[in-house]
Amino acid sequence: MRFLKTSGSSLLEVIVGSAILLIVFVGFLGVLKMGTKLVYTNKARAGAVALANEQMEYIRSLKYDDIGTVGGIPSGNLPQTESLSLNNINYIRRTFIKYVDAPQDGTGDDDENSITADYKQVRVSVSWDNEHPKSVFLLSNFAPAHIESLAGGGSLVISAFDSKVQPIAGASVHIENSSTTPPIDVETFTNNQGKVIFPGSPQASSYKITVTKNGFSTDKTYDATPENQNPNPGHLTVVAGQTTSKDFFIDKFGSVALYIYKDIKTILWEDLFDNQDKISSLASTTISSGNIVLDSDYLSGSVISNLIEPTYPNQWIEASWQDDTPGNSQIKYHIYDQDFNLVPETDLPGNSTGFSTSPLDISSLNVSNYPKLALGAELSRATTTENPQINLWQIKYKNGPEPFDGAHFSIHGEKTIGDNNGSPVYKYSTSKQVDSNGFFNFDQLEWDKYHITLNESNWDIAYSCSSLPFQLNPDAQIEEKIYTQEHTTNTLNVLVKNSVGDIIEGAEVTLSRTGFNESKNSNLCGQTFFNSLQKHNDYVLSVTKSGYSDYSESNVDVDGQSKTTVILTQ
Repeated sequence: MRFLKTSGSSLLEVIVGSAILLIVFVGFLGVLKMGTKLVYTNKARAGAVALANEQMEYIRSLKYDDIGTVGGIPSGNLPQTESLSLNNINYIRRTFIKYVDAPQDGTGDDDENSITADYKQVRVSVSWDNEHPKSVFLLSNFAPAHIESLAGGGSLVISAFDSKVQPIAGASVHIENSSTTPPIDVETFTNNQGKVIFPGSPQASSYKITVTKNGFSTDKTYDATPENQNPNPGHLTVVAGQTTSKDFFIDKFGSVALYIYKDIKTILWEDLFDNQDKISSLASTTISSGNIVLDSDYLSGSVISNLIEPTYPNQWIEASWQDDTPGNSQIKYHIYDQDFNLVPETDLPGNSTGFSTSPLDISSLNVSNYPKLALGAELSRATTTENPQINLWQIKYKNGPEPFDGAHFSIHGEKTIGDNNGSPVYKYSTSKQVDSNGFFNFDQLEWDKYHITLNESNWDIAYSCSSLPFQLNPDAQIEEKIYTQEHTTNTLNVLVKNSVGDIIEGAEVTLSRTGFNESKNSNLCGQTFFNSLQKHNDYVLSVTKSGYSDYSESNVDVDGQSKTTVILTQ
């Protein structure tokens, strides 16, 4: 047998060859793209250098006294910022000129001739946008032909510090003064020592200074206004031959997630059987004269209430009832879950048989498993002449905390910027409103200690887990929860702590005086809030907690929104 040998390519060889060609082609495109980008960058950079050189050469042609910028120190006719186009590329050219205090003859107050404007330094930068902003700059010094002179000016020294009094480099310093001729409007940035120095600043008052940095707070001088008659700091004054210095403090913003709640409230659900509105089912029973009774022809029957549905379930407390069971009649009560099934014996022992003694403790029922409950009863009798009846029934539970939908509040820090007739003018002071979830977010708030006031006439701030006023540190993110209760004229907030300052939850706090005695447990914030009190100064406050010595204090004064702190010792 003879075989013919043929030439050609298999499918695998075709695929491999195509892949190699594709890799080569993609690589070529990448090189081409990179080359194009490099050409553009070089072209843009060459244009920027040309524009910077152009400006610098023009400045070299000027007389020394004419070297200055519009609104700058020193002043002149050169624009601080220009938008230019060259070879179809858009540029921003910035010219910054300042006096320099040369160290050769001493600096500042140690200058031998007290002239701190020894020469001028010019910085010309040109920037453009090529995916990411790029720039070039030129720096040159210009010395006067004659002896240096402040020309009737003084020195202005601005320093930027953070909250720990550490210098901040790169902070923006904006200086304005409309009273000078020409007006001054210049912005520059602090050096590594957090300073900017302006020798040769014209003698004048009303130097407006603003210091800030991206992501930082702002510190500045302030106008005198009807709302701030005595600003502090006010605008600065430069005196000829003298140095005016001012320190400004900025730091990173913090944020506060604020929640305002209506505090946990004990609610009593009850049915007086005036109608059938709170009844889910009646079996051989009926409502008669405000009572649940058996139908005349039946020896047994039942009734089940509607579901009791707390809006913000916190804790079930107890079920109670009033009834009459004459002769051999009886009534057994049951607790049902949200599906109208009997709560099992494992969670409520005796429930399948039923209860007859009121009140019934149901605090063991977890609201997570039982967010809704119903109350039911089985009525029975030996003869139709016996008439068992239910007069009323109740369910007591705790609801909350509930978001305070739309609550209005005011907030102010403790930093001040002046006063009006002795009343402080706060640097930060505003009024806000929480949303339907009781929430408001302060995403950029300066470090300070902040006071909050509730602007709801029928409500009081009862307590907060963090102390009020609260402290916000730089770059901190905190959550602040405030709990409110309905307003009463006289209240007492009791904070319970141990000797090292930790809050104590679950302490029994008792407040008493003649004709009054009330006990509550301290909450998760270690606080207990008593309201609806009378104004007296003879209350007795007692606090007990297992593992701690008992505490008692006499002559506790309650007048308005009163507060006290109790320290328990182990």
